[in-house]
Amino acid sequence: MRLRFLSICRWLPRIMSLLLLVLLIMIALAVIGSGYGLRLTVISFILRLLPALILALAIYIAWQRERAGGLIFLLLGLAYNLKIDGTFWFKLPLTLFFLSCGALFLLSHHYCGRK
Repeated sequence: MRLRFLSICRWLPRIMSLLLLVLLIMIALAVIGSGYGLRLTVISFILRLLPALILALAIYIAWQRERAGGLIFLLLGLAYNLKIDGTFWFKLPLTLFFLSCGALFLLSHHYCGRK
């Protein structure tokens, strides 16, 4: 039972963060068929891909150092909530996703005893 808990505690934040990365990449890919010219499409794609690149770096750090990665995910969640314009209900799902990933990485560090 303890081994199963440790396995879930270790892999759940990793899977969740990878799903969030896939979502951000899909959002960046949505600009391709929008009817802009080639130059504006490439610029828009690169600008929309920047958050995915930042998230990929955060995931890499979180896999190497779970405590630091958990804190980075918590900061990304707070930064998303403060930076994005919109209503509370618009920002809530992604903010909670970032915060839960961060909390789960911190729990994984605490219970699994990694670096």
